[in-house]
Amino acid sequence: MKIVIRFFLLILLTILNDAGLFAQKLPLGFKSYSNKDGLSSSTIYSLCKDHFGFLWLATEDGLNRFDGTNFKIYRHDAEKTKA
Repeated sequence: MKIVIRFFLLILLTILNDAGLFAQKLPLGFKSYSNKDGLSSSTIYSLCKDHFGFLWLATEDGLNRFDGTNFKIYRHDAEKTKA
């Protein structure tokens, strides 16, 4: 009986081990953005994603909001604030 269980486990492990051989790799996409694309600066100090799906990028020349297509730049205006 032990031989049958060992044989069954060996066959099962062999089948499961070969299942990964037929998996396909997912293509990775990469796009680089710069000032020409609307980014305020090419140096990014911080990056985060909000619950709406926007990417927020902190640069030396302002805060950038990226919606997947366009950048919206928010800059500090010393005349509007007393900070």
